[in-house]
Amino acid sequence: MNEQERMDQILAESRARYPGRFYRYQPPDTERAKQIILDNTLYFPKPTDFNDPFDCFIKFDESGTPKEWKDKINTLYKKYEPSIKKKERERLVAQHVITKKYEKFKRIDRDQYAEDIGILSLCENNNNILLWAHYADKHRGICYEFSGPRDHFILGIGMVYPVQYCENYPIYKYVKCDLKNAAIELMITKSLDWEYEKEWRVIRFSSKTSSGYGPMIFHPSFLTGIIFGLETSFNFRDEIYRLTRRRETKINISQAVRSDSQFGLDIIRLFPEP
Repeated sequence: MNEQERMDQILAESRARYPGRFYRYQPPDTERAKQIILDNTLYFPKPTDFNDPFDCFIKFDESGTPKEWKDKINTLYKKYEPSIKKKERERLVAQHVITKKYEKFKRIDRDQYAEDIGILSLCENNNNILLWAHYADKHRGICYEFSGPRDHFILGIGMVYPVQYCENYPIYKYVKCDLKNAAIELMITKSLDWEYEKEWRVIRFSSKTSSGYGPMIFHPSFLTGIIFGLETSFNFRDEIYRLTRRRETKINISQAVRSDSQFGLDIIRLFPEP
């Protein structure tokens, strides 16, 4: 299966599995809450900001004929060092092909995509006790709910992809790969150890007019709920209530409580009453 076929498969899975609701766990941070609740702004970090050093790691297959490498290196020189004259570029390309030293360009490509991409991590579940512990400051934070029809969500926030969990790195034949498609697959592939998160990712690429990473404004209608954690303080809860009253669009407020019969959480609607 080539890269385009794999990409088509990923998009088909995104359409088939789209859950309609996504969740983002956050610590009890009033300033961040203001950005999301009042400013309708989400932050897209760079891949280099993630806590998993294996996340977004790209592995290249260096096989290829001399002609394939010549064409690839020539294209990369034109892309990254356009000021070099044709004759000098041809000399440098030939030198790379003879010595088989390609690491410079692979590193540039890796770094370029790491700098040009912003990723928003979401998940399918609002009651995962590990996610509450890891990302919501030991259940003291909150969980935001974002929802909407898939087409509207893509237009309003971005294309959302289900993360693929596997044992091995995705590997790409460097001389032939479409680096943008490869980057998307790379950004949504993680170790099986993370499978419990049931993560989805919104991926944004930088353009001439906007950055892929950093703050992004979304339509207020996409924020549809807030869930208080098991240990959310009364003061922080009160701050969140005050912020939600200042919104033009109303959102549901819920509370995570211990399940009576198992190690788990139940989500109880507080306002408006169900």
